[in-house]
Amino acid sequence: MQIKKSVGDMKKFDYNTIEKLYLNTDIVSMLNTISEYKGKEQIYNDIKKDILDTLIEVARIQSIESSNKIEGIFTTNERLKELVVNNVKPKNKNEQEITGYKEVLKIIHNNYDTLVNI
Repeated sequence: MQIKKSVGDMKKFDYNTIEKLYLNTDIVSMLNTISEYKGKEQIYNDIKKDILDTLIEVARIQSIESSNKIEGIFTTNERLKELVVNNVKPKNKNEQEITGYKEVLKIIHNNYDTLVNI
């Protein structure tokens, strides 16, 4: 494939070179496999969405619990689930810290694409 230089720093792709492009059987096989797995992943995500959502929720709770324990912030498992899943109002400083961490994770999750490109 050739890329021809044009005005300034702009480059122009020469589509005539596609006709001369040689794809051997190994490359075609790899492209096929990638495409096949992409399709399987999408089907799995669609069919097993409830399972994946549950796994995400469990991972989020465990992350919040572990990160707060590192800082010396504790609560019961039942209360942690109430704070994280049911969005109950915190009763004390520890619960405020847990809720704050939950909100930060939510911000990171919701703005992942923007944050990655900073």
